Amino acid sequence: MLIVVLCIILAQSYAQLRYPTGAINVNTSPGGIVEEIKPLIEAEEITVYLTDNWWLGNVHFENGKKAKGYPLRYDIVNDQIEIKTSGIVRVAPGRMVQAFEVINPTTGQLRYFVRSNSFRQNKEIIKDGFFEVLNEGDINVLKYFDFTRIPANYNPALDVGSRTPTIETKEEFYLSQDFQISELPRKKRDFYELVDMTEKFKNLIKENGWSHKNEKELLKIIEAINNSH
Repeated sequence: MLIVVLCIILAQSYAQLRYPTGAINVNTSPGGIVEEIKPLIEAEEITVYLTDNWWLGNVHFENGKKAKGYPLRYDIVNDQIEIKTSGIVRVAPGRMVQAFEVINPTTGQLRYFVRSNSFRQNKEIIKDGFFEVLNEGDINVLKYFDFTRIPANYNPALDVGSRTPTIETKEEFYLSQDFQISELPRKKRDFYELVDMTEKFKNLIKENGWSHKNEKELLKIIEAINNSH
């Protein structure tokens, strides 16, 4: 079954991210670089995956090779991509991967992830792992999935708390212009300054009641700005 998707291309000369039409096909003849990747060794420590289920996708490695049409899962905590092939789950460390793309089998939603070192980061924003790229254009909206380990805190005297460690995840948003990352400001004034907001777009935001703190509305704001360029 052919599933049309858009492939990630990271081209510094374009100063933006573009997604030309490509394809994800189910791979029925695994081999090549995937067979060179070590199998998964089950660990006792808990982890968190980007998706609960396996999603079909492509992996673009730093060495220029690609693995196309495999069921994938991204392990956020250990920063590694699990690739299922021929009944064996293999693990690609995140540092080996430039980008990957997956498709939600239920909704058909396409999702694109780019290695954080593809962007220029200042000392205040140094992230391991991947940014999800939410749009095309001169200004890109990026989503980062961070996590915090919460130790076991069970109190037997009061019979409250958790007996086992847990992991909490949170989403953080960034803007990228010319591959330079900036954290999404919380204050409206700082956000306007960052994107060089004109009165025209300030009025548009006000008329529609949009907030840059809402993901869907943020994307509408950035889309309007990008379309004006």
